[in-house]
Amino acid sequence: MTSTVLETPPPAPFPPMPMLTPAPSATTPPPLPPPPPIDCATMA
Repeated sequence: MTSTVLETPPPAPFPPMPMLTPAPSATTPPPLPPPPPIDCATMA
């Protein structure tokens, strides 16, 4: 019966992990706007 109680705490650390995955996704969109360099080349 004691082993069951120990299994309950481990599930808690699982939720925080998934939260980190969504964060990186927001960083991917910013790097997508690299087409501005084309405008600079025309000005040069």
